[in-house]
Amino acid sequence: MIRDVSLIIPSKNNAKNITKLLLGIISWEEDPSEIILIDSSIKKFVIPEEFENFLSKYNINLKVIYGENFYPGHARNIGLKRSTNPMVAFLDASTFPSNKWLSGSIKIIKEENCEGLWGNTYYQADTYMKKIFRACTYGARPVQTLQGSVFKKNVFNKCGLFIEDTRAGEDADWISRNRLHKINMFLTEEILTYNELNKNNIKELLKKWF
Repeated sequence: MIRDVSLIIPSKNNAKNITKLLLGIISWEEDPSEIILIDSSIKKFVIPEEFENFLSKYNINLKVIYGENFYPGHARNIGLKRSTNPMVAFLDASTFPSNKWLSGSIKIIKEENCEGLWGNTYYQADTYMKKIFRACTYGARPVQTLQGSVFKKNVFNKCGLFIEDTRAGEDADWISRNRLHKINMFLTEEILTYNELNKNNIKELLKKWF
């Protein structure tokens, strides 16, 4: 089933993961009618032929927006401004949902009459050093995240858009504004997985966080 949802995905120099994410959409229980990929990679991302065939079969609209050095908040704002549906969903190139993520999120929003649903993300860490880093940041349990969230689009009229000129932390800032405005939100039971901790070295992780 196709839903009137715009899925917004920022990506930068991560062709392998974005390919995996897009191909995974093919097996979802329900799919968004619009997918907006904001790509600021050095080398432009090429859409897999299998995914193009899937889009054509179900008449799903794909918008690929290329640019240079978009920070995550800037990329998400571009996606919001280009979206055409009354609901928006957010993923990124390193966050992978279950096949029931979108269908389950929409069901809860309708049943609970809430304005949105937070993502619930587990950060994978396979080595001893990565587990130490995870303990200092995310923790070993799933945490509330912007990635994996689904909102009624009018929420952004109340909370504003994302900060555009910071490399990290724009999601935490927006979550704080969401709480400040007492938006009626739920936390999805569907757990997403984030695999980038295992791919980055400690120097890269420390640069991002500290």
